[in-house]
Amino acid sequence: MLSSSAPHNPYTFPFLLKACSNLSAFQETTQIHAHLTKLGYANDVYSVNSLINSYAVTGRFNHARLLFDRIQEPDLVSWNSVIKGYVQAGMNKEALQLFHEMHNSNVPPDKVSLASALSACAQLGALEQGRWIHSYADKERISIDSVLACALIDMYAKCGDMEEALRVFKNRKKAKSVQVWTALISGYAYHGLGGEAMNTFMEMQKMGVKPNAITLTAVLTACSYTGLVEQGKSVFYTMERDHNVKPTIEHYGCVVDLLGRAGLLDEANRLVQKMPMKANAVIWGSLLKACQIHKNIELGERIGEMLIGMDPNHGGRYVHTANIHAMGGKWDKAAETRRLMKDKGVVKVPGCSMISLEGTTHEFTAGDRSHAEIEKIRTKWRAVRRELEGNGYVPELEDVLLDLADDEEREAIVHQHSEKLAVAYGLMKTKPGKTIRIMKNLRVCKDCHKVMKLVSKIYKRDIVMRDRTRFHRFRDGNCTCGDYW
Repeated sequence: MLSSSAPHNPYTFPFLLKACSNLSAFQETTQIHAHLTKLGYANDVYSVNSLINSYAVTGRFNHARLLFDRIQEPDLVSWNSVIKGYVQAGMNKEALQLFHEMHNSNVPPDKVSLASALSACAQLGALEQGRWIHSYADKERISIDSVLACALIDMYAKCGDMEEALRVFKNRKKAKSVQVWTALISGYAYHGLGGEAMNTFMEMQKMGVKPNAITLTAVLTACSYTGLVEQGKSVFYTMERDHNVKPTIEHYGCVVDLLGRAGLLDEANRLVQKMPMKANAVIWGSLLKACQIHKNIELGERIGEMLIGMDPNHGGRYVHTANIHAMGGKWDKAAETRRLMKDKGVVKVPGCSMISLEGTTHEFTAGDRSHAEIEKIRTKWRAVRRELEGNGYVPELEDVLLDLADDEEREAIVHQHSEKLAVAYGLMKTKPGKTIRIMKNLRVCKDCHKVMKLVSKIYKRDIVMRDRTRFHRFRDGNCTCGDYW
């Protein structure tokens, strides 16, 4: 078009940039950007907004933010493009910060803004901010459409408030889309409420709503997290016949996880071997963790060595493989695996727990000493520990798979876990009876799980903990997971 001197105007380029966004074509986006500048459209709001969106979609946030900051008066589309881009890149704190800047400017947020901000809250576990956004929508009389309903249900579920997620679902009087039903089923799955997830799945079909591939992934996940083996297998093996959905690698992964968690490792391994597509590192990693949980050393060692070859830059692969060797008493091989990890410069993701109090997020890592009140927190934890021991607490040490001299050294390690510091801080800073909410980036270990149950009973507190994959709600010495996680 440009070479033939065909007429063009500012409205021509947004269509081209939309195509670039759909294809994640960064190089072509930069070329169009150069043409816009050359042709004098660099300050045209439609073209600039399209550029911001295209750069954000392709992951070039420095470019997107630079363009945004140059706009003297950003319009609604400008704000939404950058906020949505931040969320898609996992930069959720930045997304919420920009959302609040937008709210304080003369540009009122719309449904797109709210949905993006709610998604950021969901990923951060920022319940109070999510509630504020919900109340803002009500106050401004913004109608809750299907997209916003999904965002609200997802936010409340991922922030640990399934009661409010269900209330949003029930308050939607219009016909509920498959996406809304799926959001609720996914929420039940996160919380280990497999029975409720299956009942909702049946109810949606009675209402004439056909499940899609994402719905079935949510159902299979719910079955996996709650040990509903036969129900999960039934859904999986009939999904193509009953719902016209061909199983994808995600569905196979859910069933491998379902079987692995239940200790059916041979059946899980056979399923992996028979899959019509090549198993990825995620599926093999799921089976490796199941081998560690159920102490299948031989299969675990084979999978672990293979995974290190498949995914050599993933620290978790080395750690789980070393742990499998250690469980079998092969300390030399465990040390060799950790040494290989170090030589390759691969770093394990450190355990991290977060607790939000009065709008501020406090972050703790294992053995943390960076918090301003760390000495008070450690003193509080020692007091909590004495209280636990007075009620029969004995540390669970089997997850500490290091060649240490004695149990005292192992105890010292488990008592430095980040979630223990977080719960001690929560007990320090919140009123008696108030729910303590903790987010953990890794799977909670057996000892920390045991501690949370005892703390909930002794201190009469509800503790809601979100780990890497699911929620645990501790109350009066019990957990909603039923010790199946």
